[in-house]
Amino acid sequence: MSRIGRKPQGAALVGPLAGSEHAKRRMTWFLQTLAGQCDVAQACEELGIRESRFFAQRSRWLQQALRLLEPRSPGRPPKSEETPEPEELRLLREKVGELEARAAAAEVRAELVRVLPHVIHSPRTGKKTTRTAPRRCAPASRRPAPVA
Repeated sequence: MSRIGRKPQGAALVGPLAGSEHAKRRMTWFLQTLAGQCDVAQACEELGIRESRFFAQRSRWLQQALRLLEPRSPGRPPKSEETPEPEELRLLREKVGELEARAAAAEVRAELVRVLPHVIHSPRTGKKTTRTAPRRCAPASRRPAPVA
């Protein structure tokens, strides 16, 4: 009985992944040894490492892969909020205090206008007077002669 569908790609799946050639080469050899396509001694020879190092790296890789496959909470992870620097936090607290003081002053002014409107806005009664133009001196030809 023959299978219908795609042929398994195996270690060839590593090629298009993003990463260094060094990391891709190691992953390819790890996958080939797991699939039984080559033995550990051959992989160690190609990678230039000893078997103990090979097994340690492969175990670490498998552990990290397993951690990625653990179930997580559904949905997007919450955005981490950046905590402001202490200096920035101090400035923000000062600004909040200043704005609260301004808001309190505005409330007091509004209350004064409501309770004592004649004190805040004194009504102007009568006609507004204008200043008269300054008087000019008489021309020199009309002035009396100085007495000596």
